[in-house]
Amino acid sequence: MKIRIPSEMKKVLTVAEMPAVREIQRQEAEDTFTVAEYLQMAAHVASRDNSSFQIYDASAGIAKNGRIRDYYSDDSGSLDVWLEGLAFNPYVGAFLIGVYLSDLQQVTGKESNDSQVRDHMFIREYLP
Repeated sequence: MKIRIPSEMKKVLTVAEMPAVREIQRQEAEDTFTVAEYLQMAAHVASRDNSSFQIYDASAGIAKNGRIRDYYSDDSGSLDVWLEGLAFNPYVGAFLIGVYLSDLQQVTGKESNDSQVRDHMFIREYLP
């Protein structure tokens, strides 16, 4: 998975954090899942439906997440990967989704856990 550094984050990241950013990018480059596959999982959580979604404009970028500490490595601090895109199913609707990768990796399929993850996601829902 290719992870970009958004222009907004370039203003916020410090030189000391750059090795951790490169390490996260290296780790995720070796990941077998694509951004679209992660967003497919996020669409299932957002819609509470296991239908197949088409994913458009999928992207991944470095972001800061105040709820984590050293999730990717010992010196990654609050750095995380922000995934965003549009998930569409003609019968379920369209969802603009934004989610931290660390949150998405906590999904278990149980409704109580999924609702916690859903609360941390950015979801804009357009029903058919």
